[in-house]
Amino acid sequence: MHKLIDYVCNLFIKNSPQFIGLIKVGYFALSLFVGIVLTSPYHARISNLFGEAAVVFYILTLIPGIAMRLGIHHSVFNLLRLYRRFIGIAMYLLVLSHVVLKKFPELIPDLSTTPTFELMGIVSLIIFLLLFLTSNNRSQKLLGIGWVYLHKLTYIGMFFILLHLSLQGSKNWGLLMWVTIVLELVSFYVASRRSLPVKIRHE
Repeated sequence: MHKLIDYVCNLFIKNSPQFIGLIKVGYFALSLFVGIVLTSPYHARISNLFGEAAVVFYILTLIPGIAMRLGIHHSVFNLLRLYRRFIGIAMYLLVLSHVVLKKFPELIPDLSTTPTFELMGIVSLIIFLLLFLTSNNRSQKLLGIGWVYLHKLTYIGMFFILLHLSLQGSKNWGLLMWVTIVLELVSFYVASRRSLPVKIRHE
């Protein structure tokens, strides 16, 4: 078990640029999730969970310093020390999400009666806002591989647009989105077939 823990910790340490990129995508995913559950009847419970998670994350930021001062050395502490800044950022975002989910719905009670198609539109708006804000070279350099994963959210946004159009009865525009999605799926299939290795038959 000890060797397994060391192996996992060293894996995260050696591949830290890739994992840090994924963590940054997680920041945006958290923002998206908060936007989705903002008017959920479970927002209060989720808010409490975020508050509790924030406490755990805060403690994680303190552990490396405690271990170092006590002279305790372990790969787990090295891992936490390497990712401490990003854990701290996540902690702050969890606190912010906790406050937003707790207080914001009280300021917009009418949003709970918003038609479903409008809610789908709001979700797609949030998704594409994230893409809009990161559509620049600085964000691409900052996020690294995470930028690529983040911008794959466009495919999720595509389905929310479809729901937005279909649920409000826009048959023509809904049909157009269906055609677009089918073309996307076909194009992915064709591209995947092209990337398959060619089998050489030996007579």
